[in-house]
Amino acid sequence: MKLYRFFRFLLSLPVRLLFPVKVYGKENLVDGKCLVLANHYSAMEIPVVAVRIFKKEFHALSKKELYKNKFFGWILKKFGGIPVDRDNVDPKAIKSVLSVLNAEKSLYMCPEGTRNKDETKEMLPLKHGAAIFAVKTRSTIVPFLFYKKTRLFRRNHLIIGKPFDLSEFYGDRAPDMKERATEVIKSRFDELRLELDAIVEKKGSKK
Repeated sequence: MKLYRFFRFLLSLPVRLLFPVKVYGKENLVDGKCLVLANHYSAMEIPVVAVRIFKKEFHALSKKELYKNKFFGWILKKFGGIPVDRDNVDPKAIKSVLSVLNAEKSLYMCPEGTRNKDETKEMLPLKHGAAIFAVKTRSTIVPFLFYKKTRLFRRNHLIIGKPFDLSEFYGDRAPDMKERATEVIKSRFDELRLELDAIVEKKGSKK
């Protein structure tokens, strides 16, 4: 991951200046095996998170269309990117995800599965993949929530929620397990949205 650290160093100052983001809850980050789940408004969230949070290495799921350009795709893979087919079951991507988590590393993914183009505070319906990965690998989950879409020279806010797990579903073979586990993840994001809104509103009232 030397290449990742080199480019992260080069991009650090430009990203911080062009896309200013206030980060809350860094104390909630955990070492080792961790599934980092985040809402998704913009592709710019990835460089922001990489620069501000992941210093040594970064593994993230991203749509396969980004890898069509061979050179750009090569760069993404060197950075720890994992291409995924969002429309079909992707055994190769699943294997890569399990490999990262079973190696006691962190993986970043967006459970909405696509960008929230309407930019609503309410997240899009969550896909079941995140819950399945978390249960199968018994990984800790750390939720990330952006206040709004990341825009050039516009102040944004990112909150890192308290880690949790889905241990109540370990060994659960019921057909609806993934739906119930996904609902737990959604409830954590709903709580985090209320917390972040309160922080931003309080800061706004002090101006």
